[in-house]
Amino acid sequence: RDMVMKSRVLHLLFTALLLTFVNGKGPTPSPEPKGPILDDWDTLPSLAQARDGITSAVLGNKLFTFGGSSNATHSGNTGVKTTAVLNTETKQWNPLPPLTTGRCCAGAAVYKDVIYIMGGMQNEDVFGEVAVFNTTSNYWHHALPLPTSRCCMAVVTYENEFWVMGGGDSHGFALDTIEIYTPRQKKWRDGPVKLSEPRTFFAAAVYQGSIYVVGGQVTYDAKTVVQRFNPKEEFKGWESLAAPASAHRAFGFAPFNNFLFIVGGLGKDTGLEPSAKIEAYDMENDDWSPMINLPSARDCPSTQVMGNKLLTIGGFGPSDKQGKVLADVLITKITLPTPGKKGRGKHEDDKHGGGKDKDSGDDKEQKKWWTQSILAPFPDHLGRISVCWWRVFHEL
Repeated sequence: RDMVMKSRVLHLLFTALLLTFVNGKGPTPSPEPKGPILDDWDTLPSLAQARDGITSAVLGNKLFTFGGSSNATHSGNTGVKTTAVLNTETKQWNPLPPLTTGRCCAGAAVYKDVIYIMGGMQNEDVFGEVAVFNTTSNYWHHALPLPTSRCCMAVVTYENEFWVMGGGDSHGFALDTIEIYTPRQKKWRDGPVKLSEPRTFFAAAVYQGSIYVVGGQVTYDAKTVVQRFNPKEEFKGWESLAAPASAHRAFGFAPFNNFLFIVGGLGKDTGLEPSAKIEAYDMENDDWSPMINLPSARDCPSTQVMGNKLLTIGGFGPSDKQGKVLADVLITKITLPTPGKKGRGKHEDDKHGGGKDKDSGDDKEQKKWWTQSILAPFPDHLGRISVCWWRVFHEL
């Protein structure tokens, strides 16, 4: 009777195989993850003083932090002079000579072993001072000031020049101007174009010869805009690209390979309540992917990439967070998708046991016979489901 039952089941399975072959449909494989994967968040030693609006830079395994606001409300920005460096190998903070002027929401750029801290604000005073820190000698000096005083701007390095874009002026208005500094010549000049519209608190990155800008705000209106400009094709102006699902402003951001991470921040309809969401924008494929959330919501964090690690420093917490200004330093590993791999990405296989077969040797041989002998004439996608059918037959 058991043999009769098995024969009937086998007949049904082969009928299903034939129908699948005729219809040309097979099971849909698991999609390759579009974006990177972030590990669970870990912590590094906290800041000595809680701050938001910190300016930061990475050189090797060292994280440099400059200024920021220690104010526990959004009603003002008490910029501090604090400068410190975290060695991520020894996990030790060391103080450095302070800024000559306390500030928050400044821009930063790195040239060789020198870090430029540009503009910023102290209370309601926005200035154009450019302080230059030599990381070898631990010495400050000053470069030519910004032609236009600004804070909350975006700065990128394009062909060894600093592009300082947008930001807010001392009257509280958003700017659309772009100014370019050449470190070797120590000169400023106007950019070839302006931003398509004035904005502050936005992200910028350089990828494959183009400059990308993401999000930001005009007054308190958060933007979903994503645009690209190629300085070698100036006549094309700013090109609009895929916008994220929600608006972003006052977020942390950091580029890694072809991805631009958008970390926390404020949305269009959230008022002053920050978000814990993280999204990754794929500059290669013009696409967005959601990431795991931060452990806690925050706006105005400072965000950096060090090797294959994403770091988020300080920020301004939600209203239910005592003190609001945060001192934590968060870190997570970034795993990129495996190019050209079908189905689940390599990093997903690792999380699911590396795709190892847990069947016994006999089962492996039986499935090998089932696949290679019985299903060989059928399309490849049928072979992928043969293991499941063999288990049904084998258990009867």
